[in-house]
Amino acid sequence: MDFNEKDNRREYLEYETMNGYMYEPEARMEKPKKSSPIKKFFVSAVAAVMLGSFASGSFYGTKMLFFEKKAPTAVETQNVMTVANKAPVVNDVSAMSKEALKSIVSITNVAVQQVPDFFSFFQGGGVEREVKMSGSGVILEKTKDYLYMITNHHVIDGAKDLSVTFSDDKTYKAEVVKYDENNDIAIIRVRIKDLSESTLSEIKPIKIGDSNSLEIGESVVAIGNALGYGQSVTTGVVSAVNRNFAPKESLDTKTYIQTDAAINPGNSGGALLNMKGELVGINTAKIASSSIEGMGYAIPMARVLELIKGANIEEFQENALNL
Repeated sequence: MDFNEKDNRREYLEYETMNGYMYEPEARMEKPKKSSPIKKFFVSAVAAVMLGSFASGSFYGTKMLFFEKKAPTAVETQNVMTVANKAPVVNDVSAMSKEALKSIVSITNVAVQQVPDFFSFFQGGGVEREVKMSGSGVILEKTKDYLYMITNHHVIDGAKDLSVTFSDDKTYKAEVVKYDENNDIAIIRVRIKDLSESTLSEIKPIKIGDSNSLEIGESVVAIGNALGYGQSVTTGVVSAVNRNFAPKESLDTKTYIQTDAAINPGNSGGALLNMKGELVGINTAKIASSSIEGMGYAIPMARVLELIKGANIEEFQENALNL
């Protein structure tokens, strides 16, 4: 599918809620107040619905202020080799991670989304509100005028206000250049002239690896803005390659890298690296259930690069991205 230009005619998707995830930055203790039996009934009903939705499901790795996006649907396949979900002892990855973190960004998206209210639990629907979401991105290329980053489409979907935070904790306004909704890929950028000298000295484009050469059992590292708290590093192995998966019911089934490296809300658009520190995948989704553990999915860079080649972004220099 071709990339689509971002303009005022863009139609935004309306994602259904997964589990009514609530986020409260500050907790305060208050004296309990007496409530009527009718009020208790409705509160109990809502709590039952919310707790039930926490029990199982799957999610995009995007942390949202009010709720997370619709649960991805795993598609059963045959003839796909997997390994047991037991990560081996991995060599120290501190040096490699320190270098790779210079290429990873945290993304904050203030979007207008349909948010469930009290009555939506009984009647469906909801109300439109500004929702603050957090995700991740990877620096791909630096040109004379722009710094380009790759992320997931669902991280920037519906963006009213978009910003990125670099490894030096400095935050800058960003804009969407192109996106491919069906492949869940988007390219964003910031202006070089907007970046401080200190930021420019701390960041660099990632080195891209060959995702086609990945082997089952190979060690990998996932880096992303987990839970919106800032960059975190997790390790694991490649559990399967060419895994057929549909991260969202309305999207086509495509092949992904499956890994047991922890992928949490906020990791979407982050990096899956081989042990050379090379980018081999873009983290995008995870199967979550009380009976399932360690099933994360990343878009192979081989597919991402094909999409980028077809995007025809003029500012990319010839031979950019080491294609």
